[in-house]
Amino acid sequence: MAPYFAPGLCMHGEYYLRNRHTSVAAFKDRLEVRQAGATLVLPYLKMEAVELHAAGGVYLQTDWENFAFQSYHYLKIRCHGQTHLLTSLLVSQPLEKAFPHLLAATAGRYTRHKRFMASTLD
Repeated sequence: MAPYFAPGLCMHGEYYLRNRHTSVAAFKDRLEVRQAGATLVLPYLKMEAVELHAAGGVYLQTDWENFAFQSYHYLKIRCHGQTHLLTSLLVSQPLEKAFPHLLAATAGRYTRHKRFMASTLD
């Protein structure tokens, strides 16, 4: 049982510790990330690159998964020369569906990357 649950527990802990004080609001022209009382505005037009890092069913856009950790995924956004991570622990749907305006505005700068485990530590 440990080989099945251990990776998922590690991923859950990592995502929780990284995002416990973060909230994201999506608008037609920008994302607003609130973290520890500060608000960071990420305009879509200023984003240099947007990368989806996903495993299993999220990457293949199916509901089929072998392991609990395969539904975890995150967006890596480069904006103003800095990298920002948006993770998906509490999002009820894939980030691609949760932020349709982001994907439409960054179509030429959006890439998808397949991972066995979508860990934000890599």
